[in-house]
Amino acid sequence: MFDTPVHSVKECEHALIGKLICAGTYSTPEKSMALLDEIMSFVDSEMFYDSRNATVFESMKQLSEKSVNGTDFSALLTHIKENDLLENVGGVTYLEELVSSYYSTANIIFYAEKVREYAKRRKAVEVSHELTRRLNDGENVSEVLTTARDSIDSVNADSRSMTAIPLSEAIMESLKEEENAGEVIPTGFSCIDNILTGFRQGQMIILGGRPSQGKTSLAVNIMMNMARNGVKMVFFSLEMAKQEIVHRMIAVEGECNLSKEVMATNRPSWTQKKIAETANAIFSYPIFIDDTPGRNIAEIETIARNLVKNEGIQVVFVDHLGWIETGEKKQTEYEQVTKVARQLKNLARTLKVPVVVLSQLNRSVENRREIRPRMSDLRSSGAIEQDADVVMFIHREEYYKTKEQAEEMKVAGKADVIIAKVRNGATGDVRLNWDGESTRFFEEPDFEEFTGEF
Repeated sequence: MFDTPVHSVKECEHALIGKLICAGTYSTPEKSMALLDEIMSFVDSEMFYDSRNATVFESMKQLSEKSVNGTDFSALLTHIKENDLLENVGGVTYLEELVSSYYSTANIIFYAEKVREYAKRRKAVEVSHELTRRLNDGENVSEVLTTARDSIDSVNADSRSMTAIPLSEAIMESLKEEENAGEVIPTGFSCIDNILTGFRQGQMIILGGRPSQGKTSLAVNIMMNMARNGVKMVFFSLEMAKQEIVHRMIAVEGECNLSKEVMATNRPSWTQKKIAETANAIFSYPIFIDDTPGRNIAEIETIARNLVKNEGIQVVFVDHLGWIETGEKKQTEYEQVTKVARQLKNLARTLKVPVVVLSQLNRSVENRREIRPRMSDLRSSGAIEQDADVVMFIHREEYYKTKEQAEEMKVAGKADVIIAKVRNGATGDVRLNWDGESTRFFEEPDFEEFTGEF
């Protein structure tokens, strides 16, 4: 039984490689790269039994590392030829067989998991065979059993599980990271930065609020503050088109009326001039906008990774959490939010950039007497609360009051930023001024200092 290799070349390896080439050839570069990244997170070329498939997979990996334009059949074939690997992959005939056999990526994760499983099975058979040989050769049983434990552990281990390091090494790495971390990125609002000190590398920051409270507007205001200081950002807008985001940026920067000036069709000449001057002023701001609807988390990860690598992006904004798809069917909302939140947190840590994620609140917040947001109001709050490093809420009391009530309560034109969670830090509330016409947040020159509690 030990002489028969455990594999399924035709059914699994062939299908996995063929479907990956299919994705690279017929899908958009973003989707195909996202899919390849996901597969490479738990499959490597050494897991393939057929050396031809191993070479093709490794070639796709190398191609993805040096190109952001996907791994279509033509690019893959060129890469293989340039590296003198055509004979190793069975020639053009085998590649054409792979690409002509599959026309969709259906069940590709299943095939990838099977390739990984068969690789572990083969390794287990090798270990078993070696132990049997040593026992038959009369080696000391205790020594063989000790070796067996190590060998079995090696079967279960993979590159992701072998990352434990000694405390001494962890301390040195921590000191080195702090030395090379650079300055914290301020939000541009002194009252917020007095609590947070700004956004830090590796943090996931949740900005929550009910509709019409100003989540997107506050995010845009923070982006504009950062952009004036040369901070490079990407804004994933899954809800609004890029034109709407640009309109808000112009309104904020130029202190323009969003609806009556920026979005108006028949503008007077002086308004047109003002908007043109503002647009010219922000023209070179280092902000990237992706407004592709229906983005899944794997695509966002791939695009963000490429922008950090190639453009030096320092902050990632995502608007908003509820619109991000996981690419998996039959998931509850809690399961979906849990997976997305966890992967966004992992993205922040991997790329070492702050990831700012906007999030809706449950409708129940408006059905109780105290309508100020709290942690439990986050949709699927357990998952978000656990993974987030910072949780902030935007709340405008005047939205729920009449004009007279708002003025009497002195909340007209005011917005509260409720900093509900700061991992290893202080929490508290700050108040900003709000100009609804320009969607602009601003603070008084001499804001009231805040003393928070740990």
